[in-house]
Amino acid sequence: MTASPRPGRLGGKVAFVTGAARGQGRSHCVRLAAEGADVVAFDLCAPVERRAYIPAATEDNLAETARAVAEAGGRAVTIRGDVRAADDLARARDAGLAAFGRVDVVCANAGTGSAGKLTHELDEADWAVTLGVNLTGVWLTVKTFLPHLAERGGGSIVLIGSALLFTIASSWIPGPHGGRYALDHRFRLYPASADWSSPIVLRPAQ
Repeated sequence: MTASPRPGRLGGKVAFVTGAARGQGRSHCVRLAAEGADVVAFDLCAPVERRAYIPAATEDNLAETARAVAEAGGRAVTIRGDVRAADDLARARDAGLAAFGRVDVVCANAGTGSAGKLTHELDEADWAVTLGVNLTGVWLTVKTFLPHLAERGGGSIVLIGSALLFTIASSWIPGPHGGRYALDHRFRLYPASADWSSPIVLRPAQ
């Protein structure tokens, strides 16, 4: 696809968003489009194991995200896949590059809750799903796109977490805040603003 850059802070840019089919993920996609970006929207669109209490996103949800992006003035490519699967993320990256020729913003938004249980109530299989989506999935998303961003000379990586990260509740309720906390401490991701509201800056861990 070729098109003239649209007005906005992200005019001419392309954003990749995980967990894009609904809710916060869709909101990110629409806001990015409103700021001038085109969007690669990625979502599992299927149930997550051991999370029966969370209604699954659907392909129709993901298609609605694409329609909302178009209404905001952007173009969208939709890809189904699992953030825990490196091949799925690579396929999504390649589809985005084929469609738009570049990716400038990576938003790791996909996350899952704690199976509706407190930490001491989880079994190992519940815990594995939480780590798989909220930590490994975030790491794989960043890993998949970092070489492209480095080759282009830079870009923005946005890791979405939970406010529980900053409360005592994070000691008791495993959830989507954990992936960002772990990556912050392993890779030393520095905020561009004091309240973490701006894209992060990646620096090598010492």
